Amino acid sequence: MRVRKFCWLVFFVTLAYLVGFKMGIWGVDNKNPADQQIAKTSASSSKDKKKTSDDRVMRVSENKAESKESSEPRSDNTANNKGKKSEPINYSRQSGLSGTVESVTRPRSLTGPMGTVQGPFALINLTIVNRSSNAVSIVGYGIKLIDKQGRSYSLSNAAMGTLFHLREDTFHMTDIQPGMSKTAYVVFAMPADAVPHKLHIQPHGFGPSFEVEI
Repeated sequence: MRVRKFCWLVFFVTLAYLVGFKMGIWGVDNKNPADQQIAKTSASSSKDKKKTSDDRVMRVSENKAESKESSEPRSDNTANNKGKKSEPINYSRQSGLSGTVESVTRPRSLTGPMGTVQGPFALINLTIVNRSSNAVSIVGYGIKLIDKQGRSYSLSNAAMGTLFHLREDTFHMTDIQPGMSKTAYVVFAMPADAVPHKLHIQPHGFGPSFEVEI
């Protein structure tokens, strides 16, 4: 009888222990305190790194926003620029060159050692002054005569050749040094009833052109 009671006692104690263990009543935290501290430190470090990364992203975003804002043109400046009219360009002032027509004659023909060249012509004696800081080359094909009707005339090669053989100075290929001037002839074949108005002169190269009133 005692043996049976003892067996039942052992059975209930064992059952109670198993049930209690399963329910966590008898559970024991087997983690090492040092391991727990490391885990806490690691979690804290991860949070700090994430916060630092987030802060960096915020700063980069703010910098990009500021850069974009500074790169965008201001509307008030744009409006002011639209309201301004461009000033006319003074090509003579830009190039440092100016010219003066000394005389204009209208011969029907020109005669030289090589014979007579028939016109009618506009024979112009021209002075060009170089006030720039560089030498300037004046070439014949860069000189145009404009009449009152806006028509453009090129130099007459035959008439310029006649003047050359007559040993007259011509603007065929002439270099004018800084602070110097040159006076020479240009001649154009043009109708007798056409009225010369101005000369348009483009120096050799890519410099600005200029005009001389007649």
